[in-house]
Amino acid sequence: RCLDRWRQMQPDNPQMLYLDGLFHLDYLHVVSAARASYARAVELDPEHEEARLGLAVCLLMCKDFAQPAEHFEGLRQGQPDNPRVQVGFAECRDGLGDPDEAIRLVDDVLARKPDFPSALSLRGQLAYRKQQYAEAASWLRQAVQRNPADHQARYNLALALEQSGRVEESQEHMRHFQQAQKDLARFNQIVTDQDGKRPTDPALHC
Repeated sequence: RCLDRWRQMQPDNPQMLYLDGLFHLDYLHVVSAARASYARAVELDPEHEEARLGLAVCLLMCKDFAQPAEHFEGLRQGQPDNPRVQVGFAECRDGLGDPDEAIRLVDDVLARKPDFPSALSLRGQLAYRKQQYAEAASWLRQAVQRNPADHQARYNLALALEQSGRVEESQEHMRHFQQAQKDLARFNQIVTDQDGKRPTDPALHC
């Protein structure tokens, strides 16, 4: 990999570490490795906001709400209109036991960007927890329409539809979710194991 060669030449380059974190998070889906790279990048360059955002996302995925809340709060000072930051902070507030504040933050994002997928997804989750199942399904259906790759939103949509009595539609979304999980597992197996052993195999690339 180009990143491996870059690491050998400049092991403490914050931009290299940021891109390495991005590669592990978005491509390999290895959160622990991404978190380590992002954390080192922020340690070397505290002003690297994209690396800090990546670190906050990794911490949030690990359900460590207090630490990412601090990072998101700091990012909000410099990026008050960044919806990714606001939605991340809202999820932290919910995780820290303040769902009403989380709803307020997400509603503010949706007032400005009504089609923002992660805001729609989180708003649906929050409505589901309040047992507002029809409302949750509406939010989550919009989230899935705008980002079909949001498998968590699709899973939550299946749950909300089931609670709303729409069993057949719920089962269809659950089948999509389960197939996506299988596809992702297969993709990760190819990328992390088989690709290096069979780099010229056209069937594997296909």
